[in-house]
Amino acid sequence: MAPPDLAAEQLRDQLAGFYSSERQAEEDADYYHLQLALIPILPGHRNGAWLYVEQALAEHPARPQTQQVWRLQSNGETLIARRYALAQPERFVRGWETGSLEQIDQKQLSPLAGCDLHVQQADQRTDALTGDAICRLDSTQVETRDHWIWQDDRLSRWERGFDRSGLQVRGPMNGPYLFDRAGQFAPLQGGF
Repeated sequence: MAPPDLAAEQLRDQLAGFYSSERQAEEDADYYHLQLALIPILPGHRNGAWLYVEQALAEHPARPQTQQVWRLQSNGETLIARRYALAQPERFVRGWETGSLEQIDQKQLSPLAGCDLHVQQADQRTDALTGDAICRLDSTQVETRDHWIWQDDRLSRWERGFDRSGLQVRGPMNGPYLFDRAGQFAPLQGGF
């Protein structure tokens, strides 16, 4: 059996939690109030540390815009967040409340090709961004570039989509969404 991936587990525990962009939405009408959850899943797996990621408009929490699974892995000096699509994602909406996240099976996950996040850590800041590969998060031909930054209890996420000509067709034009940590999710201690 492979040893635990301690760097990936530490990153999972650092990122896990509930986040809200309410303050930004109140200050800038160009941004919506979004809720974001990063929830530890698949305890006991030795092939990385796992997170369920869900983002929704605060006014429609049962209709998420984003549902993914991330597998955090370290390879020496490098940390990668491999992103996966869920089969039948509607079964897992707000699954931390219903217990449905316990039913996630990594064999039912589909890799999101080109969408890995490359993680860099320095001082009290963690950056995760898509590399040079073409990332398409859905069935459209929109190429997605995604950049996440965690620092203290704040998170910024700038997800933008571009058409084939390079014109931005999705995501905020003026900068990232800014999230405040709205609650802590206790690190896994062998289960939920």
